[in-house]
Amino acid sequence: MPSSLLAADYSAALQYLKTVEAVGSTETDAVMRHLRSATLNDIYVKNGRIRGDGTMLHDTYQTYRKRSVR
Repeated sequence: MPSSLLAADYSAALQYLKTVEAVGSTETDAVMRHLRSATLNDIYVKNGRIRGDGTMLHDTYQTYRKRSVR
């Protein structure tokens, strides 16, 4: 089972490779322009967006567990 860090690294590499394929170039400006305009979705990121400053925002879920009564 991959850790969260491994899943995040896989997601970043996958998004980059998909973008290079879509753009047809590895030119930094073209790749970043495409990434900033796209919504990122894969196994790790749902509804991800890259802001102008390079920060990625995506949906997360929090869960809480009830304390067991002893």
